[in-house]
Amino acid sequence: MASHVLFLVFALQLLKPASCICSGYSEEKYKVTNGWSSAPADGRKNGGVKASESAAESDSGRLTDKIKKTIGQVTSEKGVDPYIILGIASRESNFGSTLKPDGYGKYDNGNGYGWMQVDKRHHIVDTSSGPSSKNHYLQATDILVDSIRVVSNKHSDWEREYQIKGGIAGYNFGPSNVWTKEGIDKGTTGDDYSSDVLTRAKFFREKRIFD
Repeated sequence: MASHVLFLVFALQLLKPASCICSGYSEEKYKVTNGWSSAPADGRKNGGVKASESAAESDSGRLTDKIKKTIGQVTSEKGVDPYIILGIASRESNFGSTLKPDGYGKYDNGNGYGWMQVDKRHHIVDTSSGPSSKNHYLQATDILVDSIRVVSNKHSDWEREYQIKGGIAGYNFGPSNVWTKEGIDKGTTGDDYSSDVLTRAKFFREKRIFD
């Protein structure tokens, strides 16, 4: 009987809404963003914050009202900062501009699907409604939320900023690979994934995309 009670408690924990998954996050409180160090591979002359901002600005023109509404709905349901989702979508697919007609990416051997590049090697990809659909964002956001939770449990002594930053890095290369604050991005694509995503997110926030 006790085991059944414990299982029920655990199950209820899993069913709790993620209303606070990004609560307490502040890009300004900790110096956890330093931009896109691998930017030269994208043809930009300089890396860092300016490269991230330049990429985000280029992507802004592809952000339609319909997609903003969809992302707003999903992030409200999941309790996730919508600007972080924008940052990931910008980094992963330049808001869909690097996708093939079937919705898979032109790069990475076509393993990633949709604006947020859900990897078919690690997930059963939901392609039912298209690469910028609500279903796609729901699946991708769930993956991010799970990554943040894994990192938060693994590094419970970290400040919230670093737990979330680590979860974002984990979205790219798996949360089990996040070990230290200083090396959060070591091993991610370009060794700069979460820093680039968060710098783009900050850019979109300053543009007040969802206001």
